[in-house]
Amino acid sequence: MDSGEKLKALIDDCLANQMSVLPPDINESDWEFKPTSMTEIRYGLGGIKGIPSETAQAIERERKANGPYKDLFDLVSRVDRTFFSRRTLMSLVQAGVFDSLEPNRAKLAANIDNAISLGESESANAAQESLFGDFTEEVAPEYVDAKPWSAFKELCAERDVMGCLFRGHFFGAFEEEAKKLKCTRLVAVRPAKKGDYRAPSITVAGVVSNIRSSLSKDGKPMGSFIIDDGTAQMSVNCFGDSWLQFRNIVKPDEVAFVTGRAREDKFSPSGISISANRVEVPAIQRAKQNMVLELTIEDPNLDFDALRVLLQSHKPEQDDTGCRIAVKVQNKQYQGAVLMGKEWQIYADQSFEDELAEFVGLTYRFVPKESLS
Repeated sequence: MDSGEKLKALIDDCLANQMSVLPPDINESDWEFKPTSMTEIRYGLGGIKGIPSETAQAIERERKANGPYKDLFDLVSRVDRTFFSRRTLMSLVQAGVFDSLEPNRAKLAANIDNAISLGESESANAAQESLFGDFTEEVAPEYVDAKPWSAFKELCAERDVMGCLFRGHFFGAFEEEAKKLKCTRLVAVRPAKKGDYRAPSITVAGVVSNIRSSLSKDGKPMGSFIIDDGTAQMSVNCFGDSWLQFRNIVKPDEVAFVTGRAREDKFSPSGISISANRVEVPAIQRAKQNMVLELTIEDPNLDFDALRVLLQSHKPEQDDTGCRIAVKVQNKQYQGAVLMGKEWQIYADQSFEDELAEFVGLTYRFVPKESLS
């Protein structure tokens, strides 16, 4: 039941027929998808990769017998431990089934091992009680705190276990940058008339998928990929030296800004494709706009050695593609940002942001260099 592509097609069909699909919920979802009204369907636990039918049915039985679950620890303590593995619980967390109880999925993920240990301890205590009487005390769960995942990482995990997204779109994180570049939304793109080679170029943006490299009939390199901005999907085609230049910067699940001419293409998802003459990504755009990564240190006990390793592992491989770094200082004597030397530059792609977002003890933002005080 967890075939992502088939489920996505069924969900798209529901939406096309004015049926809403509600996200999975530990206190609402059963194994199967079920209608909750004439216009709504609740996503079933069986649609989550890595959730066996026996586990979903055990969750459902216990909930119906003894009421809603309070949290992750309550679930693991009430349902037989044999139905759970670490991977099973992680799939539930990534799918967002606990969001109505605890929206911080990173916090839940960090406590899976603790929940399993507590569940095993309670099972052992129950066995002792049956032998020697009721003498054990109930242990209250203690949550380990964790910095929330970035929106991008959360969506990636959700897509991986469900094949679709309920709580946003990858493009949402880059929409403001796309507006600054005056990108045309894909749904509004119109192809040039056949034979019109003077049609102006347009700039579009979208999340990349289905990257393919090949050779043309005359043996020259060519490549293609799909972009999706939440309004439509469209093929992008690159030829010759252009593809050799672009193929190393486009990455799956990250945004690409594409400039080129639109034409009719029956093989493209939207019936239109873009022949690209320029492809850029947010990291390169930020470098071109002279943006600076401003780090605000919030914890004086920050692990500076780990931060240095992180920054050094994301140095730009090409000239003019890196962002400078500034450290924001706030104390009684001084308040402002200290711009670090040019040797401290980072390639600010999505993988770097994901790692930085989880770094405890600091916050960050990208600002124009001239705004530093």
